[in-house]
Amino acid sequence: SQSRSGTIVKIVSVADAIGVQADGDTLVVHSAPLRKRSPFSAASRKLKGDRFMCASGAQAQSWADALRKSIAGNGKPGVSWLVLVNPVSGKRRGAKVLVDCRPYFEAAGVPLREVITTHAGHAGEIVASLDVSSVSAVVCVGGDGIVHEVVNALMARADAARVAASL
Repeated sequence: SQSRSGTIVKIVSVADAIGVQADGDTLVVHSAPLRKRSPFSAASRKLKGDRFMCASGAQAQSWADALRKSIAGNGKPGVSWLVLVNPVSGKRRGAKVLVDCRPYFEAAGVPLREVITTHAGHAGEIVASLDVSSVSAVVCVGGDGIVHEVVNALMARADAARVAASL
């Protein structure tokens, strides 16, 4: 939109922001704002990147660092998220869902460690022996079965309390 002075104003809600980076003297804010076309359609999100000119590369980097801290939450910067995909759940769309979601993770700067499960109980086996210091989060792509497997495996660990506090 345009302000009274004729200056173009861009507004990005921090709640919608998922990642930020400095690109030379430009600050790039990646967001996924909630869109709802009509009262009869489902709400959706679409990835976008807004570019803001800064006075210098140092200023862009400074803003990027400050905003990254603001939107990072409890994540461990640079530590990957474990993504467990059940390829046969639902309509066998697990791998497609991951492909559709990958750009959002990339925009957020989240490194992924992706595993396509091969058999029933596979996700539980992975989580049971997981070095939790090597991941910042565990993401399940599939139905309630994979979530059930992962939660049960996490809670059955001898270090369950420490794991629950760290993920």
